[in-house]
This record gives sequence, C-alpha cells and structure tokens, in this order.
Amino acid sequence: MKQQYLFDSIPNDKYDLLSKEEVVQLNKDNENLIRQMKDHIDQLHSKYLVSEQKSFLLEEQTINIKHRLFGKSSEKSDKKIYSG
Repeated sequence: MKQQYLFDSIPNDKYDLLSKEEVVQLNKDNENLIRQMKDHIDQLHSKYLVSEQKSFLLEEQTINIKHRLFGKSSEKSDKKIYSG
C-alpha cells in the first residue's frame, strides 16, 4: 500500500486534534524514518565510493595498456637511419 501523505507536512492547527500520546508517537515515527533514510543514504554513499574506486582503477589499467601498446616502443620505428 502506497503512503502518499507520508512526507506531507501537517498544518499546525491539526496538532491540536492529536492527543499527547499521538504526538509522541508521531515524533518517534518521524525519528525512525529519519534514521532509516540516513542509513539508506550511508549505504548509497558507500556504493558510490566503491564505484568511484573501481572507475579509477579501470582508468589506470586502460592507461597502462595504452602505454604498453602505443608507448615508447612504437616510437622506435620512427628513428631515422643516417649514413655517413
């Protein structure tokens, strides 16, 4: 079931309709939701960092391969032979 009003703010005048226990429960529920969202954000951030590290390593590997294929050894064929 979709909770479409979960993130809608409650108008101030509506709090008067709640009992003290309901307000306390609402606050606890909000704190729990915030904690869950923070945990989820932390997980996503960790995944992002791992992804960035993998990307960096792949880039380094690509550079190394390109250097091996097209590096100084390929430039040796450009040497001019001088005859005296």
